[in-house]
This record gives sequence, structure tokens and C-alpha cells, in this order.
Amino acid sequence: MKILELCLSPDLGGLELYALRSARALQAAGDEVLTVCSTEGRLRGKLAEEGLESVPFRNGWRPLPLLAARRLAALIDREGIEVIHLHWGKDLPLAALAKRFSQRKPALVYTRQMQLTRAK
Repeated sequence: MKILELCLSPDLGGLELYALRSARALQAAGDEVLTVCSTEGRLRGKLAEEGLESVPFRNGWRPLPLLAARRLAALIDREGIEVIHLHWGKDLPLAALAKRFSQRKPALVYTRQMQLTRAK
């Protein structure tokens, strides 16, 4: 299966490390995994250390990410993605729109992480 791990959080804490562990485990299980991470985030460096494939991505206007969703949909179609696995609630609008714009219509899997009531 071809899986896109989506985590655009700029931080490197539990949520981002969970995305890293998910990518590692899915790849070890025989799936093809491509992780899309923030251009400003620290996750990309960790993925590179582990030898995991990643694509830096910039999500322009987060409330309604139409242009970014079209770019992500093009990546989904080009790479033959079957499943989008996301971890951060703020990435959900982007993932849903990208699915809508994609010719492939990949399944969306959202692993909800704990919600903090205060800023990190």
C-alpha cells in the first residue's frame, strides 16, 4: 500500500515523533511511505536521520488552503497515494480538500492526538 504520512506541525514533540514512528512501522511492515512535513518544521531532519523519504511542504493560508490542497492533490496523484494518514487537527482541512481535488480519492485516516488546552 502507498501511504502518505501528513504532519505539517513545525514542532518536534510527541505528535511529530508519533508520525515518525508511524512512518517507520508502516515501512517495516512492507508499505511504501512518503511523509509530507512542514518546510519550517524540524521533523524533516529526523526523517532524514532514519532514512525515511519526506517532501517539504508549505501550507499557505491555513483556514482555507485551496492552493496548497491542489498542490498536495497533484503529489497524491503523481505518487499513487492510496491512504493519507494525518496526526494534527490543523492539517485536516488541507487533507480533506486534497482528497476532493485528487483523481485517486485516497482514504483519510486521522489519528487524533491529545488536545492541549494551552499553547506548547
